Amino acid sequence: MKKFRFRLQKVLDVRRVKERQQQEKFHNAIRQRQTEEKRLGVLEKEISDIVRVMRENQKTAFEVWSYSADARYRARVEQAKDAQRGRADDSMRHEEAERTAFVGARRSTHVLEKLRELRHKDWEREASREEDKHLDEIATHANNLRKSAR
Repeated sequence: MKKFRFRLQKVLDVRRVKERQQQEKFHNAIRQRQTEEKRLGVLEKEISDIVRVMRENQKTAFEVWSYSADARYRARVEQAKDAQRGRADDSMRHEEAERTAFVGARRSTHVLEKLRELRHKDWEREASREEDKHLDEIATHANNLRKSAR
């Protein structure tokens, strides 16, 4: 029997390549989101540090210029945090879009892989039938030879 050949193998290969590319885009989006969230965490920690320093300064002799400088710095960090939160939200939306695209690519590849499996099982059954048929012919021929030799 001839060797198994899946007629849509080239299509399956192309879909696998596209799936790998989409998977890489998805992983890049995850890394980007994690980076943005780390930056947001750094800014949030900076704000909590500023608040802590401002509280400690209130316990000591109150200096207006120190408090206003701290307040201005805190306002700038708050603005940076808000901007960073927007970037983090954008990266999260981008990650979700990439996830959806990857899942779609995976599904289309999976469909062809399942079809290939089914075709291969059909081919194996047919090969088994042909082998059984061939063995039956050999057995019949051997039986006929024994009968004629008697």
